[in-house]
Parts: sequence; structure tokens; C-alpha cells
Amino acid sequence: MHGPVPAAGRRCGHRRALTVVSVFAFALPAALGLPSAVAGGPGRGDWNDAVADIGPRYGHVAVRLADGRVLVAGGLDDTNAGELATAAIYTPGRGVTRTEAMGVPRHQPAALLLSDGSVLVTGGLRARSTDRYVPALSRWLPAAAMSTARWAHTATLLRDGRVLVAGGSGTVTTSSAEVYDPVANRWAPAAAMDAPRHWHTATALADGRVLVVGGQGPTSTLASAEIYNPATNHWIPAGELSVPRVEHCATLLPDGRVLVTGGADGERYWSSSEIFDPATGHWAPGPSMATGRAGHTATALPDGSVFVAGGLVRYNKALSTTEVYDVTSRRFEPGPPMSAPRYLHTATTLDRRTVAFIGGWNGRDSTGDVSLYRL
Repeated sequence: MHGPVPAAGRRCGHRRALTVVSVFAFALPAALGLPSAVAGGPGRGDWNDAVADIGPRYGHVAVRLADGRVLVAGGLDDTNAGELATAAIYTPGRGVTRTEAMGVPRHQPAALLLSDGSVLVTGGLRARSTDRYVPALSRWLPAAAMSTARWAHTATLLRDGRVLVAGGSGTVTTSSAEVYDPVANRWAPAAAMDAPRHWHTATALADGRVLVVGGQGPTSTLASAEIYNPATNHWIPAGELSVPRVEHCATLLPDGRVLVTGGADGERYWSSSEIFDPATGHWAPGPSMATGRAGHTATALPDGSVFVAGGLVRYNKALSTTEVYDVTSRRFEPGPPMSAPRYLHTATTLDRRTVAFIGGWNGRDSTGDVSLYRL
């Protein structure tokens, strides 16, 4: 166990916030009435801190809607309310608007933006149900339930608009996978992974396949990786990491390779990174970060760099530091520190210069703070 002690029992988990990245026109902060930039310290970029408050939570999901707003849902509030069904909308420059709650509380669910502009939220602690948020109605609608309860699982949008859900834990850690058809509102079984895993990562590759990496198995942390091919409904082995990793991040690079950063194995927190090349199917060592961290975020930026923020460096020790992977120099450089630590927060790209960091566990309790990182 790596993280804070939630109301529902001591546990840790991968920050399961599937962030949908796209671009829209975003006015200057001064024109929108945002606070002036906070000095960034070392590295590139700076922060606009505490621009809004979404309500205390961590282990939640945040998805950018087609109109540029950000839907935040679920999570855990260890200061008061426990597991959350509540949801809210963050509108850049305008603050937070509450929306109706999901059908059930969801801690560590998975979420993504569907092709029709609605948001699918799946599972969460003890849940096999799903909800679908329709922005045009400002409402949640119940969607078809999965075959099994899942939390700390992954949900990945496939090229044809369907959704692959893999792994997770209900009563036990599972290797099962299933595919959701948003048009028919129906789940169908998919081929099972080779290994049961939760708190893993799933990355959509440029060729439409899905790379799954690491995670927690039934008895130990995993170093294995697998690739799912939607065209054949088959999983194939994708080699081994140099070390087992849970609460790591996997980020698609501009050249189609995948950068895996940090993570933990028991009480060992990794500063190392590894890079997977889908063209060869091989892993190669990447540069090391300055600090070991798990439960962080790693956000792809428009210039090809990757912005790594927060996480834990050891049990109950949250980080406020950031680092930037530079694709040209192929090394990590210091980034501007956050004003407060964050763990199991979300990082959502708003435009070509701005990333919204929402909520998380700050080393003492959950927070709902929204801060903007700007290049």
C-alpha cells in the first residue's frame, strides 16, 4: 500500500484519470480574469494557482468535453463524504458549476470521451455499473452494466468508436476484458489478457492497437506488457519492463513510442523510465527522473515534451515537484513546482499551452483545488 488512508479502508491505486486531449481556442488569462501567473521556479512554464475549487476528491476522473469544459466526477473525499457520486463542470475562466450526481459513488473508475461527445464512466470500487454523461442535456443516463465489477481498470477508445475495458479488481484481480458499443449500448466479451492486473496502464498506439503495461497482479507487482489487436481480438506478449511497476504512467510520444515513467514495487519508488517501440516490439532504458514517484501524472505537451507532476516518493509522502522530459535532449529537466503536493490528481489538457490540474491528495487530506500550468 502506497497512498493515504481513505475512509473506505487503507489502500492505494493508480491515478485513474483518462484524460482526453484536444485543442480549442483559449483566451489569455488576463482577459478571462484569471489570477496572474505564479513564479515558476526552475524549468519552463508557470502556474496560475487556485483558479477554482471542484470539491475535495482524489482517485476521480476528469474529461475535457468537446466545448472545452472539463467534467470531473467521482473519487474519494477523505475529509468528509467518503466515496463520491458527485460531479461538476469546470469552465476555464468562469469557475465551477455543479451538475447532477452519477447513479452510484465511484472511486477509481475509468472514463473517456465517446465519439458522440458524451462521457462514459465505468466501474469504481465494488461497481460494475456504468454512467453516461450527455452534455447537451446536462444529465447522467444509466448505461449497460459490465459483466463484472472493476476498479483501477483501464478504458481505451478504439478507432471504430468502441471502448476496450481491461483488467481491474472486483472481489479479485481479473484478466478479463470486454468491449462496449456506444451505439447499441451493449457490452461484448473480449479475449482475456495473459495476466490478471489492476493499476496498470493502457495506451492506444498509432496503429490502433492497445499497449497494456505493468500493474498489480494477485500476488505481486507485474513487469509484463501485452498488446491487444482489435482486428483479431487477440492479445500478444509485449516484452518485460526492467522492473515491476504499479502506479506508473505511460505516455505516447510524437514518434509513436511509449514512455513509461516511475511507479512502485512495494516500498520501492522508481525514478527510472523505459521506452517501448511498437515497430520493433522492444523496450529500451529511458532517462531517470530526479525523484522516484508513483501515482503521478505524465502529460504529453504540444512541443513533444512530457510534463510529469506530483505523486508519492514514499508511503504518505506526496510531492509538489515536477519534471519535464525533453524529446530533443532525451532527458528530464526540472519543472516549476506546484504550490502544494498532489497524488491521484488529474491533469487535463485545455489548449496548446494550458493543462488543468484538479484535486488529489496533498499529504494530509483530499483537495478540490484547480490550478493551471501554462507553457
